[in-house]
Amino acid sequence: MKKQLSFFRLSFYVAPLLILSSLSIFFKSCSKSKTTDKIASVQLAFDPELGTYLTDSKGFTLYFFALDVEGASKCAGGCLAVWPAFYDSLLSTATLGTGLTASDFTTITATSGDKQTAYKGWPLYYYAPKNASGNNAREAAGAKEGEKVGNTWFVVKTDYSILLGDKKVGEAGTTDSTTKEFLVDSAGNTLYYFVKDSLNPGTLPGNCTGACITTWPVFYTPNTVLPSLLNKTDFGSITRTDGAGGTTRLQSTYKGRPLYYYNPDGFTRGSAKGEGVGKLWFITNPDVARLN
Repeated sequence: MKKQLSFFRLSFYVAPLLILSSLSIFFKSCSKSKTTDKIASVQLAFDPELGTYLTDSKGFTLYFFALDVEGASKCAGGCLAVWPAFYDSLLSTATLGTGLTASDFTTITATSGDKQTAYKGWPLYYYAPKNASGNNAREAAGAKEGEKVGNTWFVVKTDYSILLGDKKVGEAGTTDSTTKEFLVDSAGNTLYYFVKDSLNPGTLPGNCTGACITTWPVFYTPNTVLPSLLNKTDFGSITRTDGAGGTTRLQSTYKGRPLYYYNPDGFTRGSAKGEGVGKLWFITNPDVARLN
């Protein structure tokens, strides 16, 4: 009987300990799983054609609007029904997916008066076209049907080297202004071409040099990450001979036209004061004629 009592006493103490141990392992496992499976507020997804682009925590694609080139939302009224603004009040380094930087995200006030998240100065949107019932419904997670809609809406990427702006642009020396689409760099700075540039030059012995190049600085990017409206084969580079200390340097071209900034724009996103200067300088429209 003593052995039996000893066994039962042992069971009485050991059983609860085993249960507590099991529960501890279970909760630790759950905690670890939650940490591992953390869902980012904004994350990166990949498409074989479009490359890497931004989505929200549930995989819904985020877009930018070419008309927002100045950094303010130009999508209002019925536009917002089709392109709802994206906003995440809890966005931080801790909530972002791998490959994203919190300092690239800011908060602006949308045309509706509501807050909206912007990425590298571009306000972010979803796409919600009308469905068969005539109601606006957000496209499915993973869908990218908003890409190139109206030639002004594009998925958001981290590494665009050239983007598109769309706004009313005044012509220098006149009171005329026309809505135009044009090339900008990754920070929204306008890119120009010079009528006097040679056709597809290998170097620039003349044209814009000296004091001219001080006013119209060279644009160059080694990468060509573009919205799908633009074609990589339209971009190239030339070698200039007026680098620092007489060295050579590169300049990006579009359809054979060397690309420049305009200093009076002040490297302010969306500024396009160089349009029509001297009737020789113009913003670079995507449809500009190719130089042969």
